[in-house]
Amino acid sequence: MTDYILEAIPENKCISFIAKCNGEIAGIGAVQIRVQPGNFKNPSGKWGYIMSMYTLPAYRRKGICKGILNALTEEAARHGITAFELHATETGALVYEQTGFKIHPEPTYRKYLTV
Repeated sequence: MTDYILEAIPENKCISFIAKCNGEIAGIGAVQIRVQPGNFKNPSGKWGYIMSMYTLPAYRRKGICKGILNALTEEAARHGITAFELHATETGALVYEQTGFKIHPEPTYRKYLTV
């Protein structure tokens, strides 16, 4: 993750926020920026993938995750991002729903290649 962040942030491929309380890290989050051909729902083709959202247990249920998520989407919008997606755990789903994310009906298929 460190290698990715150190490369992606200077190249404007990723935006990351860290929340601190009393000098201690309370939560983190990032958005990966990708551009693909546009479509009817997202004509710009600019997507933000919300990732690495985490709040330390002592700081949960205090609005930190929601604050980071809002900061990420606002900053990404300033970079021209017009659509967002993410994968959520059951535990985290509520905060995403409260901030306007909706479950998408299309299933995700994956294939991993051995190297």
